[in-house]
Amino acid sequence: MLVGCMSNTLSLSKSIPTSCPPVLFAADHKIYLGINNADFTLDNITYKAEINNALFSEGCKIKDNAFTSILSLLFVTVPIQENVEMIHLPFYIAMVDVNNNIRDIQYYSATGKFNINIETNEKIETDLTNKILLTMPSINESFTIIVGFMLDEKRLKFIN
Repeated sequence: MLVGCMSNTLSLSKSIPTSCPPVLFAADHKIYLGINNADFTLDNITYKAEINNALFSEGCKIKDNAFTSILSLLFVTVPIQENVEMIHLPFYIAMVDVNNNIRDIQYYSATGKFNINIETNEKIETDLTNKILLTMPSINESFTIIVGFMLDEKRLKFIN
């Protein structure tokens, strides 16, 4: 029997730095419209949001045979109606292989409140930043990260 004061180095998982994959925004899912109710009309749009930027803020690594990193996303939201209070942005992050097959997809949401102009007391364009700890199955080939909003069929038809 061996006793020591060091931690068991065999049980510690090792992380290996790796190059970060490209991040793309889904062309048809880059814009999100907040809608007041089930009627999709121009009068019911409360806000508009767009995925603006994404970056791996702390590099990328493989740990326990999984790709891990922190992905920082920037959403730019514009109020359309003054009575809108909350921003709720459902989005997904997908891992796509070189053959455009989805290897993994994860679902998230960003929430916040609109900034207010102190001089006019009106809601103004607001940036929401969301940091996501990504843990995706590692694959032996290169892959791409795709980010997009989760849009139901009505929103998708209305936007496009």
